[in-house]
Amino acid sequence: VKSKGGELSVALHKEVLKEQFDYYFEMKNTIKHDDSELLIVQDFTKFTYSNTSLEDLIVCVYYHDNLSPTSVSLMSYHHIGNFPNNIPFVKAVWNSLLAEVLETFGPLDICIFSDGGGHHFKITENLVMWKELSEKYKVNVNYNFFPSNHGHGVCDGAAANSKHKV
Repeated sequence: VKSKGGELSVALHKEVLKEQFDYYFEMKNTIKHDDSELLIVQDFTKFTYSNTSLEDLIVCVYYHDNLSPTSVSLMSYHHIGNFPNNIPFVKAVWNSLLAEVLETFGPLDICIFSDGGGHHFKITENLVMWKELSEKYKVNVNYNFFPSNHGHGVCDGAAANSKHKV
């Protein structure tokens, strides 16, 4: 929706962004009291060194942790490869990673957030993949997309940390 000067579309974007972040923080708070849920945030970044570019699919997993002062801990997984950031790369990562995540945390409900990347996340193939994985592993999956230009998130922090170490 656009109006003269784009004011309406900016206002709508801000409203959707606020609703998404409210839900995101609600899910994060749920984990403090519920060990049957995981909150997963995923995003792509690019590593460039010596004229070589590699894609990094970052998967950040928030989970209930009684030993943490906040009752929530975070694990970050990096999947780096010389592949385009497209659905075959996402499928390859999740076909192996989900089994590892479930072995670590047990069968849980999974709430996923990602950006609306039109080549890898916000496409039919990705949603079909999650339906198939949820049936294969007998987990409930709730998939959410952040609006475009949502700002920096936990994956961006994990990317910056990794790039600093490299």
